[in-house]
Amino acid sequence: MIKTASATRMLNLHQLWRDGLTDPDYKARPFFGHPILNRSILMKHNIRAGDELSASTKQPGATKLMLPLDIHDLTIGAQYLLVGQPNFTRQLVRSLDYANLPLERDLRLIQMLDRLPTLDPFLLQQMVLHYGFDIANCYFQMGQADVDTMAKFIVSEIEPLVGLCFGLSLSSSGHITKFANLIMSNQDNEHATTILRHGLRMTPSEFSQAIFAWKALLYYKSRMDNLAPQVRSTAMAMAQLLPDRKAGADMRRVFEKARGRITEAMIGAWNQSRNIVAEYESVYQEMVSGGRLGAFRAYLIRAPDLFISLGEQVGRLDQICRIWLDEIQPQCHALPVDDMCNLLLDLDATMAQRRPSTIATPASKGEPSTAASNIFRIAAPAEA
Repeated sequence: MIKTASATRMLNLHQLWRDGLTDPDYKARPFFGHPILNRSILMKHNIRAGDELSASTKQPGATKLMLPLDIHDLTIGAQYLLVGQPNFTRQLVRSLDYANLPLERDLRLIQMLDRLPTLDPFLLQQMVLHYGFDIANCYFQMGQADVDTMAKFIVSEIEPLVGLCFGLSLSSSGHITKFANLIMSNQDNEHATTILRHGLRMTPSEFSQAIFAWKALLYYKSRMDNLAPQVRSTAMAMAQLLPDRKAGADMRRVFEKARGRITEAMIGAWNQSRNIVAEYESVYQEMVSGGRLGAFRAYLIRAPDLFISLGEQVGRLDQICRIWLDEIQPQCHALPVDDMCNLLLDLDATMAQRRPSTIATPASKGEPSTAASNIFRIAAPAEA
């Protein structure tokens, strides 16, 4: 799981502990107040039939908190708790001694994590700041698997800006690749970043926030490119899904309304995401074609508000597609209509909880782009 899971689904505090970070803030400003919980593994987990511990945990994208039984050998397994299970707090305190440790603070943080659709480091850090948790930056790092996956995409995106700020020709691909990897892998190189910061005419504080936001936007843009085929196939399959002919009129209405709301949620999430990405692309191309850094600088300064919304929407799309492809589609033709309705209602309820943005987001400008709408052209429910 640790080798293959993306940061969108897993927060691996255990690996950070194993890495033995030398950053003094790792211990001074920990993620969780309890030292054992601070080396746990959290996972977004789709509850299967028979797995749930109660109705409150029977939801897509539940949060599983795992405590390794052997901190040096994960093959031994882990004790786990599902956020929302009966007596969660009592079970947590039974497993961990919280004498003189901030139990309430850790519980609030766990509840916040459970409400998020994704555990990726960009959205997670902004939400932590928004809710007032003092956690060191070293806890919000992109995993190496994600860095490797995005490497070529990031180099092509970052090349024009690096060329403008460093005066490199486009043929200096080796320098640009090295610098792109430096930015995306959280490495520190004061000389290189100072040149880029001066090129953008930013203060150190502005530059730090801007680079983080830029990385986040590129990360979500890359994820959207990868998600597009899944979103399209899921929307098409959802539109073509029909209730059993034997179903009564009431059951058919429930089925079609749930299906329609899920499809509508997907369309809204995709359109909002595409609008944000389209604005980024417009500003970036203006800089590349005209060499004007001012507009891009201004965009980066307000980018954190944009990527928070983008991260939420992409996380929802990823969750819908994963649940459909892994949980619902394989058994949809074998299930009775009432069981299928229950699956759709569970998914609809989960999506409904997250439809309002966790943080207020900028109003979208104009109508959704044609490109955003095209992916859903065949997605309207067949009988709507």
